[in-house]
Amino acid sequence: MSSGSGPVSRAEVLERAMELFWRQGADQSSYSEIVEATGASRKALYGWWPEKSEMVRQSLELYQELVLSQVLAPLNPGRSQDLNLFWTQIESVVSTDSWRGCYLCRTASGPLSSDEAVSGMFRAHVKRVGGAVAAAVTEAKQRSNINSTICPEVAGRTSAAFIVLMSALAAAGAPAEDLVRLVDDARRACDVR
Repeated sequence: MSSGSGPVSRAEVLERAMELFWRQGADQSSYSEIVEATGASRKALYGWWPEKSEMVRQSLELYQELVLSQVLAPLNPGRSQDLNLFWTQIESVVSTDSWRGCYLCRTASGPLSSDEAVSGMFRAHVKRVGGAVAAAVTEAKQRSNINSTICPEVAGRTSAAFIVLMSALAAAGAPAEDLVRLVDDARRACDVR
């Protein structure tokens, strides 16, 4: 039950668990903390997710749907791909001292890295970021908006690496100004001014 407003739904619980895991790490979140953060009973949690690892996997899928898809939206094919908007969004996120990294990147690089589903989601995300940036660079080159010597695939892989690095540094408590400098470097790697 959640503070007198009736039982919480499975979807609400999963979203609240995702927020908790993102804030403090899935591996660091105890069942007591999950119960408190979600408003669900232990019985309900165990009924929906007999294994915490399944809750983590599903929360990562939700994170990809709610958060990462929005971050990558400026690079979606079928619309004018906007590398500048993409990096501006990233800069906006990393410039807050409260950001502690991408939930998926942090989870995949921590104790849960041995979970094949988690590591598979991470690899797919890195590939998706790299591919989206590469496609946007290709489009920008065709419009003559960027340096024609930029290799789209290298810009894509470099961008994905910058994002993973920013996430790791944020999780380790790096100051926002250090992360913003990395965004500037990533912009230059894509020839975005």
